[in-house]
Amino acid sequence: MPFTVQDLIENQPSPLTITLDEPLQKALDLMTSNDYTQLPVVDKLGVLRGIVSGNSILDALMKWRVPIDKLTVKAALITQTKKYRPSDDLFELLDDLSKTYVVLIVNGDGHLVGIVTSFDTTEYFRQQAEDMMLAEDIESALKEHIKFVHSDEKGNIDDNSLNEIIAKVLGNKGNDKDRAKAILAKYLKASSPSLAFNAPLFEETFASTKPHPPTFEKLTLHDYIQLITHPSQWPSYSEIYSIDRDSLHQMLEEVRNIRNSLAHFRDDITPAHREKLRYCANWLNGLQLEAKAPIDQGTAFVPNNDEILSAEDSLTTEDSRYAPLAFALQSQPASYKTVNLTFKEIESIIHDTLPASALRHRAWWANDEQSHVQSQGWLDAGWRVSSVNMSQHHVTFSRTQEREKAYITFFSELLEAVQKAAPFALKEMRVSGSNWHSVYSLNPPGGADINYSFTWSRRFRVELYIDTGNKEKNKQIYDGLHAQKAEIERNLAQELAWERLDQRRASRIVWYHEGSIADSKEALAALREWAVNATIAFQKVITNPAIKLLEAVK
Repeated sequence: MPFTVQDLIENQPSPLTITLDEPLQKALDLMTSNDYTQLPVVDKLGVLRGIVSGNSILDALMKWRVPIDKLTVKAALITQTKKYRPSDDLFELLDDLSKTYVVLIVNGDGHLVGIVTSFDTTEYFRQQAEDMMLAEDIESALKEHIKFVHSDEKGNIDDNSLNEIIAKVLGNKGNDKDRAKAILAKYLKASSPSLAFNAPLFEETFASTKPHPPTFEKLTLHDYIQLITHPSQWPSYSEIYSIDRDSLHQMLEEVRNIRNSLAHFRDDITPAHREKLRYCANWLNGLQLEAKAPIDQGTAFVPNNDEILSAEDSLTTEDSRYAPLAFALQSQPASYKTVNLTFKEIESIIHDTLPASALRHRAWWANDEQSHVQSQGWLDAGWRVSSVNMSQHHVTFSRTQEREKAYITFFSELLEAVQKAAPFALKEMRVSGSNWHSVYSLNPPGGADINYSFTWSRRFRVELYIDTGNKEKNKQIYDGLHAQKAEIERNLAQELAWERLDQRRASRIVWYHEGSIADSKEALAALREWAVNATIAFQKVITNPAIKLLEAVK
């Protein structure tokens, strides 16, 4: 469905106008009282003749050099105005609107039927966006309810159970194979009468090519509705909704049709449709999911420890304003699988207020790694929103198990490779699902380690992390090494990042390399190979000067 100018003026009141022969003072009074910068001018038959503006009135007074009460509107008329029809393409109008404040809309007889300003277009597309967010709110709520049903008492989702239900409810309905068999048999009979239909081979081939059900996050709104309202599944959801299955199914199907009209630009939705979306979203947001077990107090959020530098990266002015939230989640103890935060606590973490859409729309909290800058942050940090209570302004984040497994696999394989190649003993430390790992300790005398970590800016680093527990001593050691910067980098044949971190207790010296845990297997294998060589070279060059300085400050 194309956007037309008519969409913008659909519910507008009749535009305020003035005629050519009326006093110019009246035009100015109308503009002033209505806070207009321009006013359409029509003739006695209502045909559009042009506009008057504040500038055109001032220009007329300067040119005629008479009092304003001596002039009519005709003296300040601007006739060079672009006019549009209601059926014209809206995006053509936008091009002209970018150069002027107002565009006039006329019918086939030249009569003025509407006025479009920049505010009108902004409000129109804002409403379109809000309509889509309401539809997303509804879908997000349904997904949360399904995951709740398929989770254990600790809130962990049983993926096997969920996938089985998806296959059962949304899988092939049984007639696909029969239809394919009939088509193939008919084709063989028509094209090669002597070629017999091989039933066992067909069964084997069909089974090997049978499509797998899509993953939960890739399902459609129709699929989520089916998973909830399917007769075999309804007993698990009836207590959540406290309404009969048919009524719920009817409402959700109406929502789906409205959502499809929005998504595919089929029709411009009516106020009644919009009210239906809003009612359904608010109703779903008001439903409370009863906890299957008391919330573990250990999941309370731990304020970010500024000294856990190996588990975080430094923020820059170019980072998203939600980056501090991702950092704070990333610094949670490895034993924490979930954390609970109020919206106010999140605002305290990001040192900013959440946008109005975060307070009104569940969809703002969706785990969307494509278009939501806020969710890109917490997903990159290895967390996802597992539930959000819009009425109580409360959100629960859970660690992403796939990301934890990826970190464990990467660091386990890296440490094994370093152990085989390095001429020094590695630090004994269990590999966890964190984005960092300590590999070597300068013992004696202690107080500095060589660590690995994936950073916020999608880089990997091998670093000397200096922390004796005393800020003054840490800076002395760093400054002593920095004085040898030229020699260290010459011996290493590599420029390093020297991060004194004046506002922190610790300091570090870093060798960076591009890389993210979300990279391909091939890229991660190449990163491990680089890290092995970098670790050995870095340890060889940095250890002796660092130990001397550590001993000196002790």
